[in-house]
Amino acid sequence: MADPASFPDLLVTAPTISIDSLVARRVPDDILHSNVPPDYLFTSGKKARYSVAGVHCAYFAADEITAIAEYEKDLLSGNRFQPVTTFWAEAKLGKVIDLTNPDCLYHFGLVTADLQVTWRLASSPTLTQQLGAAIAHNTSGITAIRYPSEAMRLIGKTGTNFVIYRDRIAAPDSLTIKGPGNTVLQRWP
Repeated sequence: MADPASFPDLLVTAPTISIDSLVARRVPDDILHSNVPPDYLFTSGKKARYSVAGVHCAYFAADEITAIAEYEKDLLSGNRFQPVTTFWAEAKLGKVIDLTNPDCLYHFGLVTADLQVTWRLASSPTLTQQLGAAIAHNTSGITAIRYPSEAMRLIGKTGTNFVIYRDRIAAPDSLTIKGPGNTVLQRWP
């Protein structure tokens, strides 16, 4: 059984993977273009599946199909046909917690059901939010979590997501949005 108080200590010895790949995100056009230039790496600091309020992170999918499923999972019926933008980022991250790996789940005392807990109406932070908070405040070099897509699971498919913690990214790690001609539009750090 997971003990959230032990998460900071467990990060030091946690098995990690490295990521050097494109990741995808789908957002409503009006939100993306509410800033000039567009803020592709916008973070609200609001609570989400792997973050508590005040933690700045960006959620991406490992592929476009998963990004679409994640976007559509949270749509209200009236917003279904609004313009959207799907974009990609180059993720080069040296230390990522991989919760798709059963050994990593075991390391933290987690089970798959812990990753599926509804966080929106939870009266206190869920285990995944507490793990995210531990990563957001760690000094072990961990920058992100790879985790199974709940949106894909709900439609009977498999997909993977990433949550990347803005304040944990330091060179040589990076998250980069590129435009035409490989022009860098935005980058962490």
